[in-house]
Amino acid sequence: MRKAPLGVPASLLAALLVLPAAPAQAAQASVGVRLEPQLDLRHNAPARRHATFIKGFDATPEPVRRGRKITLRGWLAYQKPGDPLLSPVAKRTVKIYFRAAKTGKWTYAGSDVTDKKGFFSLKATAKRDGYWRASFAGDRRFLRSFGRDDHVDVR
Repeated sequence: MRKAPLGVPASLLAALLVLPAAPAQAAQASVGVRLEPQLDLRHNAPARRHATFIKGFDATPEPVRRGRKITLRGWLAYQKPGDPLLSPVAKRTVKIYFRAAKTGKWTYAGSDVTDKKGFFSLKATAKRDGYWRASFAGDRRFLRSFGRDDHVDVR
C-alpha cells in the first residue's frame, strides 16, 4: 500500500479529499452522496474553544449613597484541558451591564480590558438600586461567559 507524505494511506487520503468541480458540472453530476473532507492536514488536532469563568465579580462599596462612585471588579479565567487550576485570560474586553431593581432591561454601563493576570475594573456612578453583571462575549479561542449578578443598595 502506497503512503502519502504524512503517513496516511493514499487510498484513504483520496477518499477524504474532494476536488472542487465546476458549479454546473457539480449540480448535474450529483447523485445524492457527497464526500466531505474529514481530515484537516494543516493541523494535528481540531481547534477547541475553552470555557471561561468570571470569578469574584463584586461591586463596592455596598450600600452606597446616590451619586457616589462604585467600583466593579472581577477576574476572567479559563481552564486548560487536564488542569484543575484556572488560568487568566489577558487582553480581552469585559462588558459591564446594569439592571434597575424591578425592571427586566439590562443597559450597557461600560467595559474594561483585562490585564495580564485577567483582572478587570470599572468605576460607575450609583444612581438607583439594581443589579450589576459582567459579561465576556467570547472569541475564536474562548467561549462567552457571564458573572453572577451583584445587587447594590443605593440610599
